[in-house]
Amino acid sequence: MVAFSEYAKANPYYEKKPDGRVEKWLEYKEELIESPNPLWNANLNSRALDRSFGVTNNFSAEYNPLTSLKIRGRFGITKTINESDDFLSPEDTSFDDTEELKKGSLAYQNGKNLQYEGELKWNENGDYSGVFICSGILIPICRYVDLLAD
Repeated sequence: MVAFSEYAKANPYYEKKPDGRVEKWLEYKEELIESPNPLWNANLNSRALDRSFGVTNNFSAEYNPLTSLKIRGRFGITKTINESDDFLSPEDTSFDDTEELKKGSLAYQNGKNLQYEGELKWNENGDYSGVFICSGILIPICRYVDLLAD
């Protein structure tokens, strides 16, 4: 996988060879400097794939048994599935100084997560002998569960 910034630095006038080959190194006539050809790395079968899927469901309810009392509940649940697959070809120029059997890389990860959260609120207010009183109780609920991780 070639970073776009590296790819953008390549001279756009370096052409493929007449037989369609792309050289691994860029040629500089004036200086004896070898620079990796981003077109070479871009033509390899390297990849960086990240996939994610999530579903969220929220529920809220409110109950007023009295004009001075309000009870409110809220609950939400989220399920997420993540997967990443990163492969770097052994022919990538970043492995040129690496011993043959250690060239290339592959990293695969996946995960499934479940998160739920909610709260229960109790609010009471009223005018008692000319004094306005407001009170409340809040009970939070939150949990994160890692269902599967590699």
